[in-house]
Amino acid sequence: MQSKVYRLLFLFIFYSSLESQVNTESMRYGSNESLFKQTFDIGFDLEQASSKISNSSFSYRLDYTGLKKLSSFFILSYSNSYLEKDNRKDIISNKGFAHGRSTYQLYDDFFFGEIFLQKEFNDFIFIKDRQLVGSVLRLKLSQSYHLYLGLGIMSEKEVYEFDPTKDLIRSTNYLSGSMNIMENIIFNNIIYFQFDLSNTNDYRVLLDSMIDFTVNENISISCVVNYRFDNDQHENLSKYYYILSNNLSVSF
Repeated sequence: MQSKVYRLLFLFIFYSSLESQVNTESMRYGSNESLFKQTFDIGFDLEQASSKISNSSFSYRLDYTGLKKLSSFFILSYSNSYLEKDNRKDIISNKGFAHGRSTYQLYDDFFFGEIFLQKEFNDFIFIKDRQLVGSVLRLKLSQSYHLYLGLGIMSEKEVYEFDPTKDLIRSTNYLSGSMNIMENIIFNNIIYFQFDLSNTNDYRVLLDSMIDFTVNENISISCVVNYRFDNDQHENLSKYYYILSNNLSVSF
């Protein structure tokens, strides 16, 4: 009974951190207004029986679209999970990442250039350090719908707990689309395809679906499904997994 009460209290502020490949495309805002915008996400989830598992997370985001053709955003996120049993606490995993991205309008509303930087760690999948630097050409595929194609390249370095470090160049590509189900409800779908330019057997496919409910101009609630397939997974981990999450966002 106690576990059910905790889940009801915290359901809509539970946030599961994304896997090693953080989907920053789903974090993009579509507004072209000139503004600074800050967003905070706070989450907590508690499971309790003979033992107790706690998950907590925090993320901060800053957007700037004050220039006519240039927009930028920065994201900082951290989450922690630990198991408590017999008055002993054991950390299960820590995850964190920082990501910065700038987008420049190259031609009308159809062609955009992007550059990005990212640094992260993820105890759950044994990544001690991951560093990305890349660039993407973003194309608008339709005037009537929010449909975009991204074609890019990135330098990726991953330091693992046990396996040798990887330092390589990947092609990074995505197809994203969104539609308004109702005035305050948006449905987003994004698929990524990434591969090592020197090893065709090393590729990843990521699929994200999200429904975002706008409560008012400052508060929104989202439900997210993340699915990942990695054909050349490190540390003998499973090639695929998925995450279900709910998120409460407050912006100002």
